[in-house]
Amino acid sequence: MSRPRSLARTALLRLLVPLAALACAEVPLEELPDDPSSADSTRPEGWTDQTHGKDAEPDYATVFPDDRVNRIDISIDAADWQDMQDDMVELLGEPGSMSTEMPEIPDELYAACVDLAEDEPCEAYEGMVIGTCVSVMGSELVCLSEQMQEQVPELDDSLDLVPGKPVYRPCTVSFEGARWEHVGLRFKGNSTLAYAWAMGSQKLPLRLDFDEFEDEHPEIDDQRFYGFKWLSMASNFNDPSYLRERVGSDLLREAGVPAPRTAFYRVYIDHGEGPVYFGLYTAAEIPHKPLLQTWFGDDEGTLYKASGDGAAWASFDSDSFEQKTNDSDDDFDALEELFDALHATRDDPEAWRAGLEGAFDVQGFLTWLATNTVIQNWDSYGNTPQNYYLYSDPLDGGRVAWIAWDFNESLKSEGTLMSPISLGLDEVGEDWPLIRSLMDDSEYREGYLGQVGAALDDLASADLEQRLRDEHERILPYVVGADGELPESTFVADAEDFELALEELCLHVEERILDTQDFLDGEQ
Repeated sequence: MSRPRSLARTALLRLLVPLAALACAEVPLEELPDDPSSADSTRPEGWTDQTHGKDAEPDYATVFPDDRVNRIDISIDAADWQDMQDDMVELLGEPGSMSTEMPEIPDELYAACVDLAEDEPCEAYEGMVIGTCVSVMGSELVCLSEQMQEQVPELDDSLDLVPGKPVYRPCTVSFEGARWEHVGLRFKGNSTLAYAWAMGSQKLPLRLDFDEFEDEHPEIDDQRFYGFKWLSMASNFNDPSYLRERVGSDLLREAGVPAPRTAFYRVYIDHGEGPVYFGLYTAAEIPHKPLLQTWFGDDEGTLYKASGDGAAWASFDSDSFEQKTNDSDDDFDALEELFDALHATRDDPEAWRAGLEGAFDVQGFLTWLATNTVIQNWDSYGNTPQNYYLYSDPLDGGRVAWIAWDFNESLKSEGTLMSPISLGLDEVGEDWPLIRSLMDDSEYREGYLGQVGAALDDLASADLEQRLRDEHERILPYVVGADGELPESTFVADAEDFELALEELCLHVEERILDTQDFLDGEQ
């Protein structure tokens, strides 16, 4: 019997495997004063307020263009590059320890748990495998012996595959004829980093922090990249179309959901042997003050990044919400107010809704939930307690607003580690109360259905297939062909594989339009 779980199988087996020709140039400077505030008089050569200054207006058209593919060059000292590699070995072991040709879990191990509950005893292969039924990171129940289970690092549904943040090392960034000195470079990500490293790929996701080393180099105090402090460079791992991160973000923003801007970049890294093409990346705007100004007209409120058990909202844990602004003071009042309102008695539904809406932009959340569910994105709230930000908006009475993040697993009918949630959300339990509590309220459920209809209209009328084909044509020369990615830095087998990935993505859009229409027809 066929089951939609091949990727879950692959993820399970992955867990069973033990888990950028110049040095970062020092610009000749006069003796620096002790007072960093005097840094303006000793700025590196080429510094301008528009390209490097903190007070520059964020230049979205240059950094996140819609009509071209940018090129960025990173130069890093060979010793610093080696430090980054050594740090990764400490975090994840030697690179290339995982086979890219992962066999599937045999059907017998799944069949042995049919009609059984988690942790119930099971046996397969006529008693050759005796164990219990377990689910690892959202997979279907599978019969694993005690020895098999000991090989799995975690059986607690934890999604933290990288046990710590990789180190920053200084580099020089070159872009459009300008240079940025002493920029912080590190590897970033979770599954996209862990799996690519284990596969031995050199195309690892990257993060650039343009004033990471300002304490050591006060001449770059508050350095920015056309108004942006950071760039997040997604490698497009597990997406052979290379389009999901960009298109998923676009669709949410167009629906009115706060979400980052993205753009395609050709990334070249010189770590001592000349510039090497590391592949086509998708740069994403990291939620911070430019995004807050764009969406809320203000950046004085507190921004939180959610990750951890508390980010599911079944219990409150301030450790699950990292303050990204106003972080000199621990301020979780707005989040605690939201938690209390969410979990207040619902004996009087009208009073409960009034309390919740006083603390939370419920309509904004429902717009995100509907759009995210229609396009399908497994790696988001309802499956994983991460990949979103929250903003306590002072221009809206301090109400908390939802900001979407991370879309490389969007526009898929089957997730890498688990399946996306259904349009009806019926399987979402009390451990995800931001969904369950709202769906159990008739007024909010009607609001959700209305937003599903709006998302369907947007998907059907946006000529999305043509947009996908246009984006595909734009990036095609930088993925396959003479100027394409190198074998050690690509996630595409060949040109045929790249074309097939586009067709599968277009087919997904067609199917979601039909599925969503059928769902809404059934709700009438």
